[in-house]
Formats: sequence, C-alpha cells, structure tokens
Amino acid sequence: IVSVQISLVDTMAEMGALEVQPATHRGETLYEARPAQALSMAVPQGSVVFYSPNVLHRGRANVQDEERIILTLTLMGEHGLVPNGIPLAVEPQDEGVWSLGAGLLTHAREPVSSL
Repeated sequence: IVSVQISLVDTMAEMGALEVQPATHRGETLYEARPAQALSMAVPQGSVVFYSPNVLHRGRANVQDEERIILTLTLMGEHGLVPNGIPLAVEPQDEGVWSLGAGLLTHAREPVSSL
C-alpha cells in the first residue's frame, strides 16, 4: 500500500505543503513528540511524492493567497488489504478484511461484487 501525492501547482511550505515525520511508520511517536524532525515536502508543480500511509503526515494551514491544489491517491496491490489503523473512509470493523483483485471486491475471502 502506498500514498501518492501529485502537486498540481507549486507548493511552498507556507501553503501547507505535505509534512511527514520520518520513521513514524513504525508506530514510534506523535507529531507533538518530535516536531523538529518533521519534513515539509515543498515541491514544484508536477512533482509526485510517494509515502507510506503509515507515516504520520499532515497538511499545515495555508497562510498564502494561492490555493494548494493536489491530487492524493492511495494504491494497493491486487488482493491487498487495508491495514488496521489506516482511515480510508472504511468503517473500523471493516479495516483489514476487504481486498480487491481480478475485478472482485472480497470480504473475508468471499466474493462480494464484480467491478
């Protein structure tokens, strides 16, 4: 599973660019615990940033007049499961039990629907 962010405009830190906390995909700490280690991903238009959705990340407040326009995708491989703790508009009881593959949405290894 990977998150992909595509910047559709030049994005400066002051525009609330994506900010990540390195190594937090291991579940080590929260932003408040290590703010000095947060990295702002200020990027030019057309940049593509890949990161684990398990890494603590956020967009800060945009204090500029320009809009910050981005496209964010979360991708996972065939038969991939949404890991526990990843809030992707999935109900808590459904985390980690759905998969998508061969045109079928599957819950607990039973086909649900054809896409």
